[in-house]
Amino acid sequence: MTGDGVNDSPALKQAEVGIAVSNATDVAKAAASVVLTVEGLAGIVELVRIGRSTFQRIVTWILNKVVKTFEIAVFVTLAFLISALFWHNPIYTVSALDVTLFLFLIDFVTISLSTDNAKGSPTPEKWDVPKLVKLGVGLGVFTVAEMFGLLFLALDYFHISNIHVLHTYYFTAMMYMGILTPFIVRERGPFWVSRPGKWLVISSIVDLVVVAFIALTGLPGPWGHLLTPITWQEYAAITLYCLFVNFAINDKAKLMLGRFGISR
Repeated sequence: MTGDGVNDSPALKQAEVGIAVSNATDVAKAAASVVLTVEGLAGIVELVRIGRSTFQRIVTWILNKVVKTFEIAVFVTLAFLISALFWHNPIYTVSALDVTLFLFLIDFVTISLSTDNAKGSPTPEKWDVPKLVKLGVGLGVFTVAEMFGLLFLALDYFHISNIHVLHTYYFTAMMYMGILTPFIVRERGPFWVSRPGKWLVISSIVDLVVVAFIALTGLPGPWGHLLTPITWQEYAAITLYCLFVNFAINDKAKLMLGRFGISR
């Protein structure tokens, strides 16, 4: 509903989107959901574009959150239970410090999603929460399986036995998987369809550099023994593995789920 006069105010208030034009009365502007700042109705097109882009950013945040929950909570719990049941030696893949650092550093990437360049849908959309849950869980299952692949790499290939080295190993893996996940879920199609937002790229690069520094040098001061440095070979293996599974596997998995009607 669009309007400019006092008599339009009740309709503007009741409409799903009440739009007061630029020269509307103060009463109409107060009742409306949106006030155009330029003459004409061309501003409504921009309003729709911004609304749909905002919707896509919210969906990206939701999917990113679901996948990260699987990455941390589900994997850590399963790794502990499986190692305790079958190997009789519980493995704590991460420590409380690792999770705290992860939540602090990854928040910069998460916040930057609000400025992403995700394009809105060409057609009107509505919330389909069950579909989002299915897609998030599907990608989360892939992520958990890939994290177990890293565990196999750590124990059987690199033969990591020091628990503090394993913590650094998995802190690095969690961070890199968490940083790359938004680049996969931000688009319905292949990840290269649109260019990520500037701040998403900058925050991701800064996080990658900080994590690389922590992984290769450890933490300074009294926390140094909690995150013991890993080798260049282990760091390179984690980096290449995370890049491969995200862009070559998870992106394809997202498209595959879309063919079965499970998409964002």
